Amino acid sequence: MKKRTVLSMTCGLLATIMILAGCKTTQVQKTVTPATSVKTTISSYFKAVKSLDVKSMNKLSTNSLSSEAKTLFDNNSSSSTSDSGLSSSGEEEMIKAMVGKLDYQLEGEPKIEGNNASVKVKITSLDMQKIFNNIMTSAMSKAYANAEAGDDTSDASSGVEQEMEDAIKAKDASLTSTEMDLQLEKQDGQWKIKATDNFYNAITGNLFTAYKNYSSLSSSVDSEESQDSESETADDNSSDADLSVA
Repeated sequence: MKKRTVLSMTCGLLATIMILAGCKTTQVQKTVTPATSVKTTISSYFKAVKSLDVKSMNKLSTNSLSSEAKTLFDNNSSSSTSDSGLSSSGEEEMIKAMVGKLDYQLEGEPKIEGNNASVKVKITSLDMQKIFNNIMTSAMSKAYANAEAGDDTSDASSGVEQEMEDAIKAKDASLTSTEMDLQLEKQDGQWKIKATDNFYNAITGNLFTAYKNYSSLSSSVDSEESQDSESETADDNSSDADLSVA
């Protein structure tokens, strides 16, 4: 009698477990909605960025890295030694520290329309534009001071990389946030992020904007110096001509 009771209880317990397992499976299947898949893609992409996993970044986006992002994340130089493609462990550690403070927050539920989706997202990252501007301003000031004193201006660039690393790793480093409509597209059953230049700029704390501004400024300075040099040459030639006539 006791054996039958124990057997009955055991069978009942097993049946209950199977029913609960079935309910759990059904519940998991129900939660795999397009919106959930979109969120998973976004989460996976940010994890890939923070680990400098370029292959996963490319798999989770509709397009490969832009030329500027490629320079930062996937420098395919012959001297590359790391899985990320970065040319040195020091450079890799610096970029890891930069993206280590990267975070995002969804500002609502994804909107799905066929194979396209959009979701408002707030991206928070290290304020690289501020860090870059401060360091380059300091370096340029040193260069001008050296030039005025007749010293070697190349000395002004020494220590810039270390200053950049220290600023990035500082505990009180400033953060910046960017709100944007993140676009995704479904390709071959997989939701992928439309990684635009604006998106890359946001996840790097507006570093690309700072670099473009600096490049434009450098080009402007070079142009002015070239014009001054040409003007001086013209003046010299004019003086020689005057002497020749005299």
